[in-house]
Amino acid sequence: MNDLIGSRSADLALFARVVDAGGFTAAAKSADIPQTTISRRIAKLEDSLGARLLERTTRKVVVTEIGQRVYHHARRIIDEVEGAQTLADSMQDEPIGLIRISAPVVFGQHILRPALARFLSANPKVQVQLDLSGRRVDLVGDGFDTAIRVGPLEPSSLIKRRIMWANAAYFARADIACKVGAPEALANCDWLDARNEYTSVDWKLLHKDSLRECYKFTKKPRIASSDIETLISCAEAGLGVAVLPVFSAPPSLERVLPEYVSRRVEINALTASHKSITPAVRSFLDHLEEQAQSGEALPG
Repeated sequence: MNDLIGSRSADLALFARVVDAGGFTAAAKSADIPQTTISRRIAKLEDSLGARLLERTTRKVVVTEIGQRVYHHARRIIDEVEGAQTLADSMQDEPIGLIRISAPVVFGQHILRPALARFLSANPKVQVQLDLSGRRVDLVGDGFDTAIRVGPLEPSSLIKRRIMWANAAYFARADIACKVGAPEALANCDWLDARNEYTSVDWKLLHKDSLRECYKFTKKPRIASSDIETLISCAEAGLGVAVLPVFSAPPSLERVLPEYVSRRVEINALTASHKSITPAVRSFLDHLEEQAQSGEALPG
């Protein structure tokens, strides 16, 4: 039964095309179907309906009275199908539905959060589940649409999209920053380092434009913490120089040796596959990349 309906619907659409084109020749050309095939299928449709739809002469095709009525039904079928396709296309293009996002805390707080607020304001049909943590989620197993990763990536089948390049640099309270006028002075400061373990660390000074390594110093920091907010609080208290992502540094701290950076890292968004990128996810990543690279995601 379903095959019969599908076949008849296709023949009705072809019949309507013949009527709209004014004949078999024009319909065959517009549909890129042999004229003999169209003639055979219209004849089959007439047999199945038990009615003559077209009167054929050597010069033209004339639609019969019943053919006119069948044409109007066929036209409504075509319009409904085209309407359904238009609806499906619009829903595929329109950001809609839930986006599940995983991101590191610092990136989430300073880049993602303001960008996300703007995106949701502009897309009222989108909902977001946001996980900010230091854990590396399993995109598929944990049910996330995208995960933000900072730094080098391990080889995988995941789809990578670069969001931005980010610099880390050195920051301190103004009275301390002004005393670090030369690279060698950095080695004599108390260091506030962004890492979990307490061990000797290398602090490098890379030229901010060429990224050429100009200096390297090694010693144990006064504070080692993966929590950037802790480093910021200690730097604001005058406890030393902190290495921070530039986008996270507050106005209360000044850049130490501003012609240098500590490192430059790539920040990427990962998705499981191209098929998993819904219009909402794609639109969000477009927005995040645009705002991150323009600096508009930064507060103030």
